[in-house]
Amino acid sequence: MLNIKKILFSNFGILITTILFIIVNAYFVLHENYIFVAVPFFLFILYLAILSLDKLLLVVIYFVPISLPLDMFLPDLGFNIQLPTEPILLTITLFIFFRALIGQGIDHKIITHPVSIAIIFNLFWILVTSIFSCLPLISFKFLLSRIWFVFPFYFLAIEVFKNKRNIPRFLWAYNFLLLLIIGIALGKLLQSGLFNQQIAHRAPEPFFNDHTEYGAVMAMLFPFSIALAFNKRFSFGIRAFNWFIVLALGTAIAFSYCRGAWVGILVSFIIYLLIQTKINFKWFFAGGVILSLILLNLKDDITSKLSHNKQDSSMEFSKHIKSMSNYKTDESNVERINRWKSAIRMFYEKPILGWGPGTYTFKYAPYQIVQDKTQMSTNQGNKGNAHSEYIETLAESGIFGFLSFLAIITFTLITCAKVYRRSNENSQTRMFVLSAALGLITYYVHALINDFLLNDKVSALFWGFTAIIVALDIYSKKNLEVENTDQNN
Repeated sequence: MLNIKKILFSNFGILITTILFIIVNAYFVLHENYIFVAVPFFLFILYLAILSLDKLLLVVIYFVPISLPLDMFLPDLGFNIQLPTEPILLTITLFIFFRALIGQGIDHKIITHPVSIAIIFNLFWILVTSIFSCLPLISFKFLLSRIWFVFPFYFLAIEVFKNKRNIPRFLWAYNFLLLLIIGIALGKLLQSGLFNQQIAHRAPEPFFNDHTEYGAVMAMLFPFSIALAFNKRFSFGIRAFNWFIVLALGTAIAFSYCRGAWVGILVSFIIYLLIQTKINFKWFFAGGVILSLILLNLKDDITSKLSHNKQDSSMEFSKHIKSMSNYKTDESNVERINRWKSAIRMFYEKPILGWGPGTYTFKYAPYQIVQDKTQMSTNQGNKGNAHSEYIETLAESGIFGFLSFLAIITFTLITCAKVYRRSNENSQTRMFVLSAALGLITYYVHALINDFLLNDKVSALFWGFTAIIVALDIYSKKNLEVENTDQNN
């Protein structure tokens, strides 16, 4: 009898709560205040955070491609975050810390992994440089955003990827709504002509800031999507869906007019061919040294040749590719070099602690010189960042911040090589680790000329792919691969 009363009381409570919510929400909607509309969504997020953080991670990955900046809705608020993803990521991060307090912390194997140590040191150094930053508030906001990207997309993701079935689920969750954005972007292009570069630059808005960020995401996903399409363990229907994703991504990359994405894919493809031909690393390294010496010896001839390249960015593919080497007249290239030089001058002034994470945009203007400026330059320095993940880190966090970022990349690639060598030739582990590495390489290359790790769309893949490699290193068996035969679920 008591149980029946409890059930009735529970149902009655739910009914009353629902009626009250409808009344209160209707009142606020009538007064053009829509904040209560989001209450059921946040209750659902809280429910998942309490019961299943791993499922919540897949939920947030699902929403990442369509996240929108808060200032689109509240332009006068004074701060900006991506909705709905960053509030969810903050929730996940708080729950990870809470679990650690009650003795359910992150696996010791994860914490002590070389990649994790490099990431932890990088976070520590961001904290140190934030304390000594010229703009502490900006730097601590940078630190917080890095923390709520790293803990869910890396530390939690490693635990999620312990079950290898979650690796393709991660990709599919990300790609599902991304296909919608690709369709919207290509639809805009079709209306104005597929070869209209100016429209292509704005086509991914408002979901992506510009075509370069859009291209970076497509390039990172492309190698892994091809691998999934060739995976014979999946049913015909799943492989067909993966091939559709490959076709969509390939088309989006081609018409993104993002030269950094094109080069990143080309480099990853060359590395893939080198791996498949099983060239000994020492010969590859020796060849790289010889090529570098030859290029160094011919640098004057190469510089002279490039200085006569007057091809600017163009709507034609061949001319647009040729413009990549034009650092004399191509406006975007010249402005990018102006930003790099400004960052390096800033680094020379503060080589150890830097200016503080996130401060480059606010401080680089005085470090421009007249002969480097373009029509895109402003005396206020209010038109973006350093256009290089590496050089901007050097200016903002000094030499140790730069080296710690390189350490993350280096240990990730070393881990990838280790897992690849010890796994069976046709195993899923080998396919997953190689695909993740090739996707990351596209961004390692792209990061030379752009930087997007403050954005949830790129960070989800950057830290997520890194987590895949580390998870396979920690949890996959050495020398013996036990493959799951039921991969169609």
